Amino acid sequence: MEKKKYLQFEEHSGEYSKIISWWQGLREAKGERAELRRCREVEEIFFVPVFHSIKRKLLPYGHVSDGRLAITVALLSHVKNNLEGISLPEQMARPGAESSRPRVSDLRFRRLIQIKNIDDLLLPMLRIIKMLDSTVNVPNLVKSIYGWNDYVRKQWAFDYYKDSKD
Repeated sequence: MEKKKYLQFEEHSGEYSKIISWWQGLREAKGERAELRRCREVEEIFFVPVFHSIKRKLLPYGHVSDGRLAITVALLSHVKNNLEGISLPEQMARPGAESSRPRVSDLRFRRLIQIKNIDDLLLPMLRIIKMLDSTVNVPNLVKSIYGWNDYVRKQWAFDYYKDSKD
């Protein structure tokens, strides 16, 4: 029996290129982007045609988890700019322009990484994207949210706290 290939969204992979170009196109497709942005529950995302568009584009690259992809694309619809060179948790830990405190508080971050059920990740991550002025490391967001598991949560903790002062 052939083993199923799961999407990984590794940099320079086919699925990575497809979702990045889809996100770039979504920024210009304001109506479709607005439809996704209004979704507040995973099930709502399944009724948005643009979700099915990216799903079809990704199918040749392996098994697509509907729920994981739905949350990923809904979050991407809120991202305006890509910030390379810094992981999303590192960005959360950095102070804002007018403060010495992290942009995402330690308490909010700890609550976030305690979430195990992917469906419960949508609203907290939407708030965080907004706190980060809709500018995040898009590849890191895609890979982390689609692959959300204990390993990702642990890696996020290491990234968030790596520059913390005692």
